[in-house]
Amino acid sequence: MKKVVYILLVLSLVIFGAVTNVMASNSNPIYGDANGDGKVNVCDLTTVERMILGYEPVTLGSDCNNDNYTNMGDIVCIERQILGLDPIYGDANRDYKVNEKDVEAIQNMTLGLIPETLGADANRDGEVNILDVTYVESQIK
Repeated sequence: MKKVVYILLVLSLVIFGAVTNVMASNSNPIYGDANGDGKVNVCDLTTVERMILGYEPVTLGSDCNNDNYTNMGDIVCIERQILGLDPIYGDANRDYKVNEKDVEAIQNMTLGLIPETLGADANRDGEVNILDVTYVESQIK
């Protein structure tokens, strides 16, 4: 019976487009990294699902599609990132993690030493520059 109630709750959230306003302390998130571990993976999907259901507090990283809400659209966005269909902003070297290696890669891209990747535009302003380096450095723990 509990499984049926849970399934109905999840379906109702999907059907009625349940959303949760985004509130978090970190103003420079890795979009898609809902649990804040520096990686975008299946654990972030579970975290977003728990946030939608109200079991966990919402983070800025959970707002993968950057629309100021955490909802089913963010789950789709994270799935697309995991599948490599969309970039993980800040993941310049495409290893599904945002770390020191990405800082180095973005620096090399700004100097024209290596080709730019979509993920190198960490702050989503349409350019790969020193601001992206600073943005990624603020994410590294």
